[in-house]
Amino acid sequence: MSDSDGDYNDGDSGAANCTPIDAGSARKGQFLMIKGRPCKIVDMSKAKVGKHGAAKCQFTGIDIFTGKKLECSAPASANLGQPIVER
Repeated sequence: MSDSDGDYNDGDSGAANCTPIDAGSARKGQFLMIKGRPCKIVDMSKAKVGKHGAAKCQFTGIDIFTGKKLECSAPASANLGQPIVER
């Protein structure tokens, strides 16, 4: 091996920057990862349980860095990422 090989013991995957949260327990005003971007939830709607399916949650969020509006849909029991935001 040469001296230019990186030291892999000092790497940071960034996985600790989010905590898991159930989609059904997320509320307006909280932060959520939508399409890999940290967003503040500005609108949330929950569809009721149907005959053959689970409840679904629809989220609309504003990216905290770019200000773009992003949307996502997930089952209420799904685990989503909640970013750790320091103000």
